[in-house]
Amino acid sequence: MAESTPVCIFLDALDEYNHKAEPTQLMELIRGLSLEKNVKLCVSSRPEQQIRDELHVAHLLRLQDLTGADINRFVLDKLGQAFQKRNVSLSQNAQSRLVDELTNKAEGVFLWVSLALEDIRRGLSNYDTFTQLMRRVSRLPAEVEKLYENMLQRLGDDWQLYQQEAALYFKICLTLSDLLLPTPNGLIFFAMSADQILHNLSPLSASDIDLGELLRRCHLTESRIASCCAGMLETQRSDTCESYDGDAKGAIEPGTSDV
Repeated sequence: MAESTPVCIFLDALDEYNHKAEPTQLMELIRGLSLEKNVKLCVSSRPEQQIRDELHVAHLLRLQDLTGADINRFVLDKLGQAFQKRNVSLSQNAQSRLVDELTNKAEGVFLWVSLALEDIRRGLSNYDTFTQLMRRVSRLPAEVEKLYENMLQRLGDDWQLYQQEAALYFKICLTLSDLLLPTPNGLIFFAMSADQILHNLSPLSASDIDLGELLRRCHLTESRIASCCAGMLETQRSDTCESYDGDAKGAIEPGTSDV
């Protein structure tokens, strides 16, 4: 590459760099690259003080300033659906306060607010008052990683029972993500990995189980994912599952119906 060739480099999550707990080497690299006339850098990080001190002369964009309006609309839409589904009535002022609290605490992170809404939905299922819903928001950790921990801790003693099964579901998702593959055959793929009876089936022995039992076990897996993973994994229903007209063997063979 010629020395005059323009180069743009994107570096994500500087705060996650861990070299003896000091990002000195990384910062020296960034400073060196920034001095090159043909190089443009775009870096992202949580606003940790040491990183802010190092990059204080750079142009700054805050994520929440860019995504705040979109997150506000997202929260308003999802809360509206939840209120309607559970026939909950809150004053316009109360709804606005709840939406603003969630939007502000998200600090521009869609993942955080998506997870936080799961806690609000749980509160609505328990017929929480507005004050209790606001307390739910205030107690939520501000960082996504801690929010994950908080969600798992809510399982209490059950987490000891569920963690091996939950780890299997998480591992399936991570493996598919690493391979850049979509989740094949939806719930049936997870069911055949976790359900011992389905796990031992093959296309040759699939006639041993009828379609009704196969669907029942897929739906059971769906419930198990919700119970074991504390809302950190979600499933989506497909009409194919209800309308599929065939046998269990056809559903199990690769490249056929999604469940």
